[in-house]
Amino acid sequence: MEHLSKILLAIFLLLTITGGSLFALQFAPSSNRGESLEVGDEGLGKDIIHFKLLVEGYGYIYKCQMSDVKCQMSGIEGARVTLYQLNEKSGEWERWLAEEYDQKNPQITNQKGEYGFIVPEGRYLLKVVKRGYLIREIGPFQPENNIVNLKIELVPLMVVFWRSWPWLLVVLLLFVLILLARKRGSKEARLNRK
Repeated sequence: MEHLSKILLAIFLLLTITGGSLFALQFAPSSNRGESLEVGDEGLGKDIIHFKLLVEGYGYIYKCQMSDVKCQMSGIEGARVTLYQLNEKSGEWERWLAEEYDQKNPQITNQKGEYGFIVPEGRYLLKVVKRGYLIREIGPFQPENNIVNLKIELVPLMVVFWRSWPWLLVVLLLFVLILLARKRGSKEARLNRK
């Protein structure tokens, strides 16, 4: 899968460099980061394009599981990741039209919690939804190298409940005390009327 990502990125770069024309290409990434690409066309001949190949990892949706006071990141499968782009004319956030770039939006994370978008320049907002977790919105942001691959932690709803339970207990106790005081006050008012 990682090799496929490298090839797709190389094709994306080639299409960008050539203005959308598709050429036959052949290359093997080397250990040094200076790469060259031989492109050819039967009628035009061959040319060599030198470039730097940037290999970026996928974005990662995870939950934090505490282990010895350290967070063990665990990928979340099945999270829905939706990318929104700012429409500069209207000022509104609109779902990014990934289909125009042969991608999907929203994406559903795989078993490792991975997702990723290659996007044109612009301002973006990312929304992550998974049942049983708080909804996360990240942004606005401008992606580096036109790649959206953020690491995002989702917090389980039960964690939120347990973190806030002391406050819930205080509110519940206050509610019970108010009810008891009202009941006692109404009983004393009835006794005073007699």
